[in-house]
Amino acid sequence: LLSGNSKYLKDNKYRKVLVKAMMTLNSNYRTPAGDILHGGSNPSYNGFINGIWSWDSWKIASGNVHFNEEIAKSEMITLFDYQADNGMVPDFISYNKKYNNWRDAKPPVAAWGAMNVYKATGDKKFLETMFDKLYKFHQWWYAERDHNHNGICEYGSTDGTLIAACWESGMDNGVRFDDAVMQKNSENAWSMNQENICLNSFLYVDKTILAEMATLLNKPELAAQLNAEAKVIKEFVQTKMWDKETGFFYDTRIDTGEHIKVMGAECWLPLWAGIATPEQAKQVMQKMMDPQKFNSTLPLGTLDISHPRLRPVRGYWRGPVWVDQVYFGITGLRNYGFDREADILTEKFINNAQGLTTDGPIHENYNPLTGEALNSPNFGWSSACIIKMLLDE
Repeated sequence: LLSGNSKYLKDNKYRKVLVKAMMTLNSNYRTPAGDILHGGSNPSYNGFINGIWSWDSWKIASGNVHFNEEIAKSEMITLFDYQADNGMVPDFISYNKKYNNWRDAKPPVAAWGAMNVYKATGDKKFLETMFDKLYKFHQWWYAERDHNHNGICEYGSTDGTLIAACWESGMDNGVRFDDAVMQKNSENAWSMNQENICLNSFLYVDKTILAEMATLLNKPELAAQLNAEAKVIKEFVQTKMWDKETGFFYDTRIDTGEHIKVMGAECWLPLWAGIATPEQAKQVMQKMMDPQKFNSTLPLGTLDISHPRLRPVRGYWRGPVWVDQVYFGITGLRNYGFDREADILTEKFINNAQGLTTDGPIHENYNPLTGEALNSPNFGWSSACIIKMLLDE
């Protein structure tokens, strides 16, 4: 891992951060036990958050695979041991399965995680094992979370509650959800009344990766279908979820198409996904580099720091910096050739996150205004995303 080509691996300061991230992932891993049938990682070994969480696992596998290939494969499979007949993958699984959370799922980054594992290992048998499960989960979103059947999905819940729908986003208390209401799709399937920019960016990547997998597995017709469906998302995001006035992407109301104008980290997911036009990407980059919006002491927080509802310390997803969103943002910038800006933000994040370059643990999130470490220490997906960030991939 430390012998790669990334420029960050030539600097001992960054190498030490990388080793810390690897040690954290090793410490968080748990072998199969109780109703957890394959090994997986707790979000943190400190015990604040136990059990195995879905999108945590898929990000963690993407970091683990660089030095723990078999553990990464297990990490990808463990949630799918409980995949429902309709394709849903639960938010969370526990040592005692009666505590598994079926109120909501989590964003569809499973195919991305599985492809990261495949690319690092070349294990086609793993891909064959995962493909049908991944495609079934992908189809679930359109069966259960597309209220008006236009090929654009919403976060939702199985019990009709807004809180579970917010959990499904992974960005639990984001400001953009403050005025959302729930709409019933069918029995045990509800959606928010807003189409989500991050969810549909994830689904676009899901389609393109599943298409790539289908090609590798000699399923050319399915690959063509998925690529055609991806174009529908791309056109919708570019034309309906883009606001020319502010030069940013937003969630939209289902019925009216109105933009929910909250500038948050979710709005640069179209750059990570490769959906944005070059001009759109340039305008998003300018907001990301603006010291009055996202280029704060610790850059790329979850909410524009000028927003009146910013809560930088106890806000959770209302301003604090989450490392996965930093990774998505920096990768998005690199996708469009903004390498200088990506380098500036990467180095600023690594240097200003409290304890990262010294003897402190890697935390769940951080204060954007000061870099103060917040919430759970020794956090898994933060560590995995730091590994990918410093490997420049």
